[in-house]
Amino acid sequence: MTALFSEVPETLYGLNKRLLFISEAIAALPDPSILDIGCGTGEFLTLPLARQGWRITGLDIHGASIKRASTLAADLPGASFVCGTLNDVAGTFDVIILSEVIEHVIDPHALLEEVRLKLKDGGVLILTLPNGYGPFEIDQIFSKRNFLWIRSLYSWYVRHARRKGKAVATFNEESPHINFFSWRTIHNLISASGFQVVTFRARTFIAGDYASVLIHAFRLLHIPTDWLIKCNASAADRLPPRLVSGWMFACRAR
Repeated sequence: MTALFSEVPETLYGLNKRLLFISEAIAALPDPSILDIGCGTGEFLTLPLARQGWRITGLDIHGASIKRASTLAADLPGASFVCGTLNDVAGTFDVIILSEVIEHVIDPHALLEEVRLKLKDGGVLILTLPNGYGPFEIDQIFSKRNFLWIRSLYSWYVRHARRKGKAVATFNEESPHINFFSWRTIHNLISASGFQVVTFRARTFIAGDYASVLIHAFRLLHIPTDWLIKCNASAADRLPPRLVSGWMFACRAR
């Protein structure tokens, strides 16, 4: 199945695994209309889904990211992008994606209630987010303090990748995590917002700046890393959800 999204390589963040989860969650819907909130540049989610023939609208408040997304979507008639908020998008949708968004917003409950109103009857909400107390967020605690200069090294790598024209999730570097959900609190939020979980899958075990720098160091030394990345994704499926770095939910309104 991985070949379905061969343009998006698997990473420590489970980018390919996320695409497969989302495509499986929406595949049963006939010709679904899709809204991707917080789409960024669209390179790792919105655009790959559009290339599979789905009709999808990407929404983001960051102008530079939307400009890049629109440029990349020039040859994709099924993809469109809007710079703004949910109020700037007309109509309702069969599928709404909130991927790595809810941890950034001031009032996640209000956002989910707005999303519910934008969903058609029987529609699907795809919600992915980091485990607020998992390996990734622990990594970020040390990274933010630039322990062992990892933050500096990782920032250098990101800038270098952008200069080389490599795909990036977003150009917005001023949107920190302000919500840190536990397994209990995310379920409480989903329920309080009028949704119920239909499908869940863990994303990856380890993720973050330290692990990413280590992977890049291995590659510079010509040490194979694909097996590590695959093991990292498969380990998450075998571990308790509280121990992994990221969560993926498919939900329906109650």
